Amino acid sequence: MKAILLCNLLAAFSLCSAATVTQNYQDSDTVAASRDGRSIVCRNQDKQILAVLTIPPDSKAAVQIKDKALVVDVRNSTVTTKRNLPLSFQLPPSVSPAELSGQKVRFTVRLKADCDAEVMLMMMQKQNTWKGGSRRFKINKDTPVTLLYEAQALPGLTGFSPRIGFHTPAVYTIEEMRLETFREEKSAVSGSQLPNGGAERGWLGAYGDPLKVQSDSNRLQWFDGSWQTADRNFFLDTEEFHSGRTSFRIEAKPNAANRLYIGPVKVMPGQPLRITYWAKASKPNAGVGMFLVCNSGAAYGFPAASQNVGAEWKKISLLVPTWGRGGVGLDGNMNVHNETYLCFSPQTDATFWIDDITASTGTGEVPFVQTPFAVSGTMNDPDCNYAPGEKISAEVVISNLSKKTPYMR
Repeated sequence: MKAILLCNLLAAFSLCSAATVTQNYQDSDTVAASRDGRSIVCRNQDKQILAVLTIPPDSKAAVQIKDKALVVDVRNSTVTTKRNLPLSFQLPPSVSPAELSGQKVRFTVRLKADCDAEVMLMMMQKQNTWKGGSRRFKINKDTPVTLLYEAQALPGLTGFSPRIGFHTPAVYTIEEMRLETFREEKSAVSGSQLPNGGAERGWLGAYGDPLKVQSDSNRLQWFDGSWQTADRNFFLDTEEFHSGRTSFRIEAKPNAANRLYIGPVKVMPGQPLRITYWAKASKPNAGVGMFLVCNSGAAYGFPAASQNVGAEWKKISLLVPTWGRGGVGLDGNMNVHNETYLCFSPQTDATFWIDDITASTGTGEVPFVQTPFAVSGTMNDPDCNYAPGEKISAEVVISNLSKKTPYMR
């Protein structure tokens, strides 16, 4: 059982048992430069030090508390990919480094930057001398992310310093710092989180990209402003399926912009996630191209060949060994909501069928369970756009998945 310690910058640090330290910033906290100008110190109302930014002689930096965030401006510093400017978070007086000794420690920072940037999370530990480990991250402009780094604390600690190093000249806005000890336990396999993994409930939990249509050319505008064709089409197929009476069908083209999303799926930082689905394609050796994406823009990819399918139904089983650590070819910086979506983005000129999708916490596979019936519905306005006072109605369909008579309305 975890004991909890909250370090709120609005009040004094308080101790329950020494397991978790959290910093949330208030505009009433203070920031001041040291006498020699080589550091900037942030303190709470009780004058306790919360964080210290160390400034080398050839750099300039500024720190302020604004809108309940710690804003660090290092645009005029000499940071590079090989040299960072560190911000050190301080443990409260009620927590000694010895309390962390020998334990697994999880360090997270929620922040954003005003440009694409690279940062590093570090845990510096002192026995006789200081030593430590680190992990680098790339973050996108104006996109809040929660960065996570885990490490084993050394025994017999006399000092402990969690830090974030800035490698890119930018303005960084830090909303929260969190430090906690934890036990790394193997999670039990849970059931699938997807209520519509077999497509029997229509489009429940399944949708496409929010793109803008340019009506005169049938092109779509991507998030970066570029125009691409909407060359993937999505259907519910009642003629071809692995089980039940329905599957998701994707008619795909290379380099198309629109994608099919399934989810969301709740995840646990530091824990495994297992994805399984059945698929087939109209061409041999065709790649389904499913990856995981968060609403922060971060993603987790898998080896392309692991999702190749052909004319026969094939089960695909994919594992994220530790949520929060990067996938194949992608950064793996996960979002604060701890949820993800399955994103199907096949690049082959072919038709794909997807069915019996599962997503579960744990390393083991969870069997897809087909219910004897499914409930779905259709609104009287397919776009669900209603004005005040307008009549709203829906057709509810109960599908019998185990009998010859399939539907009841």
